[in-house]
Amino acid sequence: MPSLSWRKHIATLALGVVIILMYVLEGGFSGAPGLMRIVGLGAQVNVLVLTGQWWRIIAATFISLNLTQFLGTLIVLLITGWIVEPIFGTWRFLGVYILGGLMGGLAALVAYPPYTVLAGAAGAILAVQTALLIAMFSKEVSLTRYPARWPGIVMILYVVWVLASGVRSGWWDDIGGLVGGALMFLAFRGRQQQRSVRTTMAATIYVVACVVMAGLAVVHG
Repeated sequence: MPSLSWRKHIATLALGVVIILMYVLEGGFSGAPGLMRIVGLGAQVNVLVLTGQWWRIIAATFISLNLTQFLGTLIVLLITGWIVEPIFGTWRFLGVYILGGLMGGLAALVAYPPYTVLAGAAGAILAVQTALLIAMFSKEVSLTRYPARWPGIVMILYVVWVLASGVRSGWWDDIGGLVGGALMFLAFRGRQQQRSVRTTMAATIYVVACVVMAGLAVVHG
């Protein structure tokens, strides 16, 4: 089991607090959040992103479109982060989470119509889960020290949340997060490992993919 030390989970707790605060600002606890308020707080609306509001891609990962999505995001984030952050370290965990979410948002930017309202942390959470699974299969995380059943349980919770939430960013966000998580794991290898051609290549592929998706969105937006 992961350590229960609060210091080893500071990023997870901080992300959870931001998600809660955003839902409070949405007015979600007093009824269904209003669409205009969600958009005003930073939901990803592709047409607004393409006018220069690129910050919405990251901001949208902290916004929930309904109560079910909010609760699911919070629960799955806390479980995932509680497992992964002590293993990866705070900054590596945050890097995978944010950059995986960014790639997911860019994939959604290319794939969905201009006026679609997108929000949720699905891509970012899936990026972290993917990175953890790769770490286990590559033996960076010892299966004898770390129970293999935990990532599977979290993945099942994720799928249940996706099916139950009813409103979500779409599968392209998930695919972008999955690919982003894999690339970021390779780019952020453990500190004990030397930088290699593989890690540099992973970082380069990530940057090129993001630039290409942003370019495609601008050209065809």
